[in-house]
Amino acid sequence: MSRPRSPINKNIETAVNELLDSRAESRIYIYLLRKNGARSDEIIRGTKLHPSTVRELLSKMYDKKIIYREKIKTETIGKNPFLYGAISPVILLQR
Repeated sequence: MSRPRSPINKNIETAVNELLDSRAESRIYIYLLRKNGARSDEIIRGTKLHPSTVRELLSKMYDKKIIYREKIKTETIGKNPFLYGAISPVILLQR
């Protein structure tokens, strides 16, 4: 059973599509808003974008302060993954 999507106003979605550089960035941003944060592998599955595209855009969007990220502590060996989240649409629109 899938979780219900959080309602996002179509006006916000339209504005995001106009503000961000690409449709792929918009898909990532809207996905993060709906999920209230996600790891890159979840974003890849949820947006159906190519993994290298998602990783590249996450880095660019983080640099432009469109999204934020925080390290997730894990018990496994290797790098700890990031949890990504979208900044408030209000803040994005004010910019």
